[in-house]
Amino acid sequence: MGYMENNFVIEIKNLDVKINNKLILQNINLTLKEKEIMAIVGPNGGGKTTLIKTILGFYKPSAGTIKIMGKQFQKIPKGLIGYLPQKDLINYNFPILVYDVVLMGRRILKKFLEKTTDKDKEICLDALDKVGMSGYLNRPFNKLSGGQKQRVLIARLLAMKPKILLFDEPATGLDVVGQEDFYELINKLKEEEKISILMVTHDIGVISSYVDMIACLNRTIHYHGPPEHGIQPEILEKVFGKNIQFVIHDHRCATCRGFSDE
Repeated sequence: MGYMENNFVIEIKNLDVKINNKLILQNINLTLKEKEIMAIVGPNGGGKTTLIKTILGFYKPSAGTIKIMGKQFQKIPKGLIGYLPQKDLINYNFPILVYDVVLMGRRILKKFLEKTTDKDKEICLDALDKVGMSGYLNRPFNKLSGGQKQRVLIARLLAMKPKILLFDEPATGLDVVGQEDFYELINKLKEEEKISILMVTHDIGVISSYVDMIACLNRTIHYHGPPEHGIQPEILEKVFGKNIQFVIHDHRCATCRGFSDE
């Protein structure tokens, strides 16, 4: 069955992942559809980054399968998935112009020493325009704000023309306005570019109108469904522990006793 038949761009079945003989992920079943944004939420150390890296092929499953666009790959084709890792893995102070950062998204698709073309330049300019950064073309990347740098890095991913975007803790280090801007941007990209987006976070505040689906992960999937269906308090307790309190993105306080604003 091809992915167009079941509409899944990512399909994970019965996945186990062991690292150094330690079971990190167990019996993961998860699907991501075309033009869908999913947030995987869970505590630090719950296996979220391991899941992302397994999807990307950095780790091999010890059991189960992962299909991308309906196929199992030994190696993910270049440009199929755009990945933005956690901020502490990125050198934000490297002296380079914004345009050259985005151009890296085209270079990664090319053979060694293959030159970039006018078409590549056009794609890069278009990517910057899509993230609202076309006016910063010749600015030094290291002089931008945190939110602006993130938009440029997303433009670099868009320059690859991916079908799927993966984000690892994308809201970390952004203020409230920056977080709202990020979620609005990815929804715009989902609609206009028809991109599927999977992001992992320990911030359960993303269960708002900004995502289509949510999965609660702590070693295994405890919930997988639309946020509007609500997540039972006992599930949140399994994932995050007792006495959870957080603020969701419509600015209401929510606790394990239910999503009340009393």
